[in-house]
Amino acid sequence: GTDFIAHIVRTFLAVQKALGHAAAALFVDVKNVFYSVVRQRCFSVQDMGDEDIAHVFQSLHIGPEAMEELAADIAQDNTILAEYGIEPHLEKIVAEFHEETHFHTNGVQNPMETLKGTRPGVPLADVVYGFLMAKILKTVAKQMEVIDVLAKVPADGSKHLVATDATDGQQDVTNATWADDTVFLIEADNSVALEARLTIVVEIVQEVFQKHGLRINFAKGKTEALVAFRGQGAVSRSQSLLVNRGAKLKFGKGQDLNIVFEYQHLGGHVDWKNSMRKEIAVRHGQA
Repeated sequence: GTDFIAHIVRTFLAVQKALGHAAAALFVDVKNVFYSVVRQRCFSVQDMGDEDIAHVFQSLHIGPEAMEELAADIAQDNTILAEYGIEPHLEKIVAEFHEETHFHTNGVQNPMETLKGTRPGVPLADVVYGFLMAKILKTVAKQMEVIDVLAKVPADGSKHLVATDATDGQQDVTNATWADDTVFLIEADNSVALEARLTIVVEIVQEVFQKHGLRINFAKGKTEALVAFRGQGAVSRSQSLLVNRGAKLKFGKGQDLNIVFEYQHLGGHVDWKNSMRKEIAVRHGQA
């Protein structure tokens, strides 16, 4: 459940704090995610005219480079379901389930046809979106690995209920995801390196999401980065971000990422100190 995902985020922050590493959690929010899924990218859609495809593309509001790559994948019929080994017959069933989808609204005589999205409220919607998100997360992780910005935690492959002294190996960690709620986890030896890595990761994340037809919401309280500066440059980085730059990190083509020291995540509260005080206070107030 969601408690497991929240536990992963808190554990990651606790491990990095114990190691004396700077750490960040990039919380990602996608605009109208279930309504924005490009069906042609997930499964083969038959009998869709050029005008309909053009209308879908126009509604995406993504950059030209992302649009070109998405169009190339669709033109090659390079569907995500096929990539994950789904049999053609089953893929056609999924596609048929999304044919002639429509809705009615008061005051409008004719039904409104929908050309994208995964029919929110229907169990199959979560399945289709799950395949899309799996592809996106895999692509982000691969790009992070290529440029060596994957977060790592000590691990020896064994499972214990209590902490052990074994530090023989390391485990790569990229994200903690529950449905459409995703957190990308980042760490570095010092605060200067953390800011650089965070900038790289948010650029990768935006690029990959756009190339799959999804737009990230960078509004306040939506997509934000929780940071815990430690090590060399911790004080100067904190002062630079909070005072000089108004708690905003520049990335890409002049875009801003909000930097926070507290975030409401999956109904709970997490802060840069990884303290439970705010969580306890909020839970007590709800009792």
